[in-house]
Amino acid sequence: MDSREVIRTHMVVECCAGAGTDMENAKTAVLTRLYQRGKLGATNAELNIICFRYGARIFELRREGWQIDTMCEGVGAYRYVLHKRRR
Repeated sequence: MDSREVIRTHMVVECCAGAGTDMENAKTAVLTRLYQRGKLGATNAELNIICFRYGARIFELRREGWQIDTMCEGVGAYRYVLHKRRR
């Protein structure tokens, strides 16, 4: 992770501070990270930094029609990949 990525990550985390009161910001931050990462996707560790309840935000995005695949990468390690825009 280069310094620009660290700064971007820090900005997203600041944007989502208090995400419990503003779930839309957290959902947007998760979607943005998945979009930025492209085919590489984002790990559960990355998404947990952005939003503690990232699983709920992914569930909401899927319900809205976004195709997000989950791949197991080992014990407790998952990768989420955004494949399609809304259906």
